[in-house]
Amino acid sequence: MPLLGGVTVASVLTEPRLVLSESTRAAAAFEAMSAVSVPGAPVVDEHGRFVGAVFTDVLSTELQTRKGDTSLGRWLDASAPTVAVAATLADAVDALPDGHRWLTVVDDQRLVRGIVGVREIVHGYRTAVQVDVERFGKVSANADLIDVRVGETSTAVGRELGDNAVPDGVIVVSILRGDSVLPGAAAVALHAGDVVTLLGHQTDLEQVRALLT
Repeated sequence: MPLLGGVTVASVLTEPRLVLSESTRAAAAFEAMSAVSVPGAPVVDEHGRFVGAVFTDVLSTELQTRKGDTSLGRWLDASAPTVAVAATLADAVDALPDGHRWLTVVDDQRLVRGIVGVREIVHGYRTAVQVDVERFGKVSANADLIDVRVGETSTAVGRELGDNAVPDGVIVVSILRGDSVLPGAAAVALHAGDVVTLLGHQTDLEQVRALLT
């Protein structure tokens, strides 16, 4: 996704629902994360600098198997991935290990500036795509851009784009499937619920809308 190199982390980051102090007790941290329904949270020192992250699954297991409440530092993952606030979403994707769905965003002082996750990356990518398409639209005055959700009973469900799932004359820019953005490639098969971003002339787009919905 080369477009991600043009989107900054700062433009899409969200405020963390929870930031914990390393002096917090483990049980209190687990309760706080459960209360706001987060799988984990960044942890900061007394000066507010990022020192790692803790995760609910780890704390839950430890609290069940060990007696007594311990300090959070014992279960701190100091190697939890981060990304710089000045970085791009391409950098964020590179920094996101398998199995992780979010990164803590830090500045050059290691202060927590926010969170960027899969949803933010998807949103940033789709925004970049739309900007590019709108730029193209200025060249082609008759071009239009629409999003269409594929219906459960659409005859296009299960068909690959290269198998005339979408008629000629309409470009499939991207397909949003859950938290994933798929390219409009010939081998991609459409699923019910996919949100398909289409580029083409208005008349052609309305025909495709009717087909997909």
